[in-house]
Amino acid sequence: MLQPNGWFRFCSVPKVLLRSSMVACLALSSLTISYAQSISKITLSPSSVLGGTGSLGTVSLTAMAPSGGKVVSLSSSSASAVVPSSVTVAAGARNATFLVTTTPVAYDRPVAIKGALGSSSATAALTIKAPVLESVSLSPTSTSSGTHSVGLVTLSGPATSAGIRVRLSGPSSLVSFPGFVTVAAGTTSASFGVDTLSVSNKSVATIRADLASVSKTATLTITPVALISMSVSPASVSGGSNSTGNVVLSGAVVKNTTVTLSSTNTSAKVPTTVTIRPGGSSATFSISTSTVTSPTTATISATLGDQTQKSSLTVDPAGTLASISLTSPAEVGGLNNVYTAVYGVINLATPAGNNDVVVNLTSSDPALWVPQTVTVYAGQISSGQFYMSTSAVKKNTAVTITASTSSSTTSAVFYVDVPFQVTTTPASVIGGQSSTGRIDINSVAPSGGVTFTLGSFGKGIGVPASATIPAGAKSVTFPITTISASDYDLYGEIFAQDPNGAPMVADLAVNSSWTVQNLWLSPQSVSGGTSTSITIVLNGQASNNGQNVAITSSDPARVTVPTSAYVPPGQTTVSVPVNTSTVSVATAITITASIASPYNSACSVQLEVTPALPGITYTLLNPANATNSAATGVVGSVQVGNASTQFATHAGIWQGTANSFVDLNPGNWANSTIAGLSGNLQVGSVSSSSNKVTTHAALWQGTVASFLDLNPVGAAGSSANGVSGTTVVGSLLVTVNNSGQTFQVNHACVWPGSATKHVDLDPKDIGNSVANAVDGKAVVGVLANQAALWSSGTVGSYVNLQPSNWNQSVALGVSGDTQVGSVGLTTVDINGHSQFLGPHASRWTGTAASFIDLQPVGVLTSEAKGVAGEIVVGTVTFYPYNMDSVYPVHAAIWSGDGSTFIDLQAAIGANWATSSATAVFTDSTGIYVVGNCDAGAILWHIPPGLLPIARSHSPNNPGKPK
Repeated sequence: MLQPNGWFRFCSVPKVLLRSSMVACLALSSLTISYAQSISKITLSPSSVLGGTGSLGTVSLTAMAPSGGKVVSLSSSSASAVVPSSVTVAAGARNATFLVTTTPVAYDRPVAIKGALGSSSATAALTIKAPVLESVSLSPTSTSSGTHSVGLVTLSGPATSAGIRVRLSGPSSLVSFPGFVTVAAGTTSASFGVDTLSVSNKSVATIRADLASVSKTATLTITPVALISMSVSPASVSGGSNSTGNVVLSGAVVKNTTVTLSSTNTSAKVPTTVTIRPGGSSATFSISTSTVTSPTTATISATLGDQTQKSSLTVDPAGTLASISLTSPAEVGGLNNVYTAVYGVINLATPAGNNDVVVNLTSSDPALWVPQTVTVYAGQISSGQFYMSTSAVKKNTAVTITASTSSSTTSAVFYVDVPFQVTTTPASVIGGQSSTGRIDINSVAPSGGVTFTLGSFGKGIGVPASATIPAGAKSVTFPITTISASDYDLYGEIFAQDPNGAPMVADLAVNSSWTVQNLWLSPQSVSGGTSTSITIVLNGQASNNGQNVAITSSDPARVTVPTSAYVPPGQTTVSVPVNTSTVSVATAITITASIASPYNSACSVQLEVTPALPGITYTLLNPANATNSAATGVVGSVQVGNASTQFATHAGIWQGTANSFVDLNPGNWANSTIAGLSGNLQVGSVSSSSNKVTTHAALWQGTVASFLDLNPVGAAGSSANGVSGTTVVGSLLVTVNNSGQTFQVNHACVWPGSATKHVDLDPKDIGNSVANAVDGKAVVGVLANQAALWSSGTVGSYVNLQPSNWNQSVALGVSGDTQVGSVGLTTVDINGHSQFLGPHASRWTGTAASFIDLQPVGVLTSEAKGVAGEIVVGTVTFYPYNMDSVYPVHAAIWSGDGSTFIDLQAAIGANWATSSATAVFTDSTGIYVVGNCDAGAILWHIPPGLLPIARSHSPNNPGKPK
């Protein structure tokens, strides 16, 4: 009988009578027959590999291994192929596999892999291949003379420890580059710079790379220098003032090059030509203007061969008014017959000519006094500050300030508010409890103080007859008493009247007993299996014994709540955790908080529990040695961003996993960051670690060696924030002079396919502008705290995207005709304190009027940071779980207006305090989103067609209700 261990056993048989006179007995008892094992063969798959890759070996025996298995010794004839010392063939098996690992080799190397068992052995042949030259490529493949391209040689496998040297050759009359490039140990590619020389006609240079017997070529098309831009600065002047034009070529010229100039209007005169000298790539020329009676636009054209670039110059009548600037948009009226000062500035559209400009001022209401005239002196664009004052008002009053000259008018609205406010704390009490009233004024009280008359409306509400703000102070408090009310609730008022008779009122609710006044969840929608928090608000402070509130869930199997919550003495709120279980469909579950006596008081809120979304996956990219990281860009399978340690931040690139991170920080810079990528180009910034930090715009092509410093000669600093094709955008730190004062500001700029040339995008040299992103020719950013679009990447194509009713905005992303970013609104309260509303995530399609507010219902703030087609990503900030907790910030994605919002963090059931989505890429395999979270850089993947499903599970009203 064949046994499980591969041995045969013949069992005993009975005695058999063979003949009548002879008995023969055959007793076969536990007779065992065994077969000796030996090696049959060794095979390798594959039998030929590139150095640095592996092969799978199989050892085969002539018979099945016995109990305990058989150990086969292994050996290799070369250190370039490493095998384990032995492999065990399991009991009952004939085969076993093992891994052969190899190291890179400089030449093809045959290796014998041997297996031995007792006196038997077998050998298999393995060929380790040396890497061969696979390709040479150039980026860009077409450029103009005097510019730069980057070459890349790629091997079929990693280089040896000594590196591999690749020979380079090409026409020296067209291009300049090194004769060799070395592929570093363990890598498969190396880059090299290619400088183009001057050509008079379109030429093609063939770059050849040689390694052993393999040659590869790449071609670079070189065109004569092109006229790439023509700009005027300033772009608007008063008639009689001069402007300056600037023509820029794509590269340096080798001989005098004449550019023809023209103007469409005689009010702006230009020379017929301007000459660019050998070695130069740009030239300036003067534009003289004449006096006009109405704003006049002249188109200035520059022509080189068949190429023409244009820019517009606006000639305004001398003294054309632009705006009235105010130190604040609102101020309280004068208090106690003391006027409150306000200051303003008159701004012209262009600097005044040779004569002063006298501006007439009027006010629409006596509540604001203005001077009759203000003067803008010759050559200046703004007046000095002029003084205005407010007087006391009994209600908030809008006043229109009008400025006028003989040729133009402008106006501004200023709000004169009542001079004080009254508040109660708390504003809701239980009968018999006290509250505190407070009066606040905008400026300190004068000598003798300011006395207010006090009164109240409502049974049993008591206040003093008056309250006085002492001299030098800005507020006073006073006690408010109430009486017990056992059968009804009372809604009373506290009023105060200033010495001028201006009244103000504050509300006070006096309740007969404790009730649950409000509930809120944060967030109000969660994936099953995660938690949220519920905050309970009473209608008054808890008594000295505190207050217990009962809590119930309509579905305890899915949502678990504490049976009760305790509000401590003197407090009005308490927050408790709420836990959920997994669900298969979105489920709305009601949570109720109640106080039983003296009469039932209950308040309810619904919690939406959604299924975790299968298909939406994420990968954490934080490198093992980094304390934090963030991904800032994604294209296909490549992500870029930054990884930080305790001492530095380094730019890097990933390929979908944390351990794929490649550090791109150049050795002579302390820190670096990457802002975006396009194709095989990455852009960002590098900075020093000296006391005076220097920041330079930077360009990479996937390796440290490919680093290119984009900082223009003479610039104090720069940064690169976006790239599309070979066009890079960012900002320059430039020095400007205004009225004799010199200071540094940021100017948005573009590097149009050349590391050595840039174009300043600041349209009126007003500074503080930054270009944040580019798609094709469209550039977006911010100019003077307002979202900006340069639709064709030139100064003349500037569009202000800031929508009406908002006074701050920024554009952070662009894709096709869509721009995204955020808007905000700064206001001033009655105490002169600035208050900021926003930011709100925003979307535009080329104009300020196209603005769409993406802020979802029920969140505190939001911001849109990246866009690809119709898909927008960014962040939303929820209301905190309770007064002591942080504001949760979650990664967000939209595909239309605010109603299409999806919480990316909730979609995967994560409980991070913070997550952010920064960039997005789409293709046929789905949507790829990158950003960061508490655990560092992160990559999300949303399969095709899953967004509509995700939206059906997304929060309808996350956070605290408004």
